[in-house]
Amino acid sequence: LTAHRAPKSGRQIAALMISQTIWRHFKNAPRSIRRSEDGPIGPSICPSQRKKAMNLFIDIETMPTDRQDVRELLASKVTHPGTISKSETIAKWNEESRPTAIEDAVSKTGLDGTFGRVCVIGWAIDDGEVETLQSADDEESLLRAFVDRVNTGFPPFETCVVGHNVSGFDLRFLVQRFIVNNIRPPSVI
Repeated sequence: LTAHRAPKSGRQIAALMISQTIWRHFKNAPRSIRRSEDGPIGPSICPSQRKKAMNLFIDIETMPTDRQDVRELLASKVTHPGTISKSETIAKWNEESRPTAIEDAVSKTGLDGTFGRVCVIGWAIDDGEVETLQSADDEESLLRAFVDRVNTGFPPFETCVVGHNVSGFDLRFLVQRFIVNNIRPPSVI
């Protein structure tokens, strides 16, 4: 594995993290210490003992719900702050602040795969061209098109998914939306 001490781009940082992950998974394989122009970079797997993982760089953009029943459900749960107890103050809060509180609750559904929707999926394979799919109106078709493209050419156990907070948000959100839309997620995620 080769790396530089000071990565210049996000992809180089991601490649270094992937290299470290590969090393951890194959730590029983013969190891050697390598040197680059910058100095030692630590233990690595001998090239003959290592498979090259395919890198899938991915990012999604989401939107809040547009379903009226969800808006009504959220509106029914929005109440005045517990610190307000006078009926006049509660009435004033309901008139002035409740609509904004409802809109805030609805906008937060863009971070929740239960109610939010995927509107853009972007990905690249290794250093290849970035591909995107987008649709603000038809999430199901967007997800099906993504599954069709990703299921061709990605060996599931030789692919490393890379992205900012990809396991904490993007993949979780995508899987939730696949379930809601009754679509089998691609094996790579």
